[in-house]
Amino acid sequence: NRAVASLKDMNDAIVDIAEKTNPAVVTITTEKTQQVQRRDPFSMFFGNPNSREGQTEEYVRRGLGSGVIVSKEGYVLTNNHVIADTDEIKVRMYDGNEVSASLVGTDPDTDIAVLKISVENLPTVTLGDSDAAKVGSFVLAIGSPLSEDLAHTVSFGIVSARGRSLNTLTAYGDYIQTDAAINPGNSGCALIDMNGELIGINSAIASRSGGNDGIGFAIPIKLAKRIMDDLVEDGEVSRGYLGMYSAGEVDQTMAQALGLNNDRGIIVGQVVEDSPAEQAGLEEDDIILTINGETISDYDAFRTKIASYKPGKNIDLEVN
Repeated sequence: NRAVASLKDMNDAIVDIAEKTNPAVVTITTEKTQQVQRRDPFSMFFGNPNSREGQTEEYVRRGLGSGVIVSKEGYVLTNNHVIADTDEIKVRMYDGNEVSASLVGTDPDTDIAVLKISVENLPTVTLGDSDAAKVGSFVLAIGSPLSEDLAHTVSFGIVSARGRSLNTLTAYGDYIQTDAAINPGNSGCALIDMNGELIGINSAIASRSGGNDGIGFAIPIKLAKRIMDDLVEDGEVSRGYLGMYSAGEVDQTMAQALGLNNDRGIIVGQVVEDSPAEQAGLEEDDIILTINGETISDYDAFRTKIASYKPGKNIDLEVN
């Protein structure tokens, strides 16, 4: 019947997307060699003449994560926490081939890192429009959860929420929340929309068990690409700066009392001297309602939006 045919069409579309995007997802393994002093808890009691206490031994710490090939030049997007404080980074391709990766640059404030590999005829994923990913949109997460043996695992879900901030993880976020299964090892993996395009880099989970509880977070590709472009072109990230502190956020009661048309906004607190905010005429107790025509949801989202612009960019603020 028609319902079964429509469901099969949808299933075929998901299978097609998974087959086309999976080869561009890679498994990242890292190694860090540390010097550890050997301890012998019995030597102080028994005076063991053969004790090796105090001798230095090498210990190799290994890590696992995921990444996404985003260009034919070999650039790979992943999370900073996947490759931070490591000596060696290796990338395992979809065909099982393993190659060494060089580190192009990192940005801990957004948890983004860019690697580069030298391989011919690389499969890549198309960068999508993360702003178009609405709550309820279907998405796929593709990565390497828990172990290398589970590489290229595909999970299915929806966009659960937008504009989440994780201040305990990064200074800037605006994360996409998803219920597509994400586990340790998925960090840096791909969040794919129904156009088969990359809309996010999966980065974190909220979990009481340490595993998937259906609450995962992805960095929007719009922000990730902005960071990647800076790291590739300049070797460092530059961010927009406004020069003001917030005194709070507008709620519904305050909006009604002030006669505002919308119940969202940022109350301006201290304005930094000689800052762009002061030069533009912002003053304490002003209320910023929109940025470039977009309603402001909260201060964290506003900070992230400002930081996403390059210095020197002109922006329009609607101010009461």
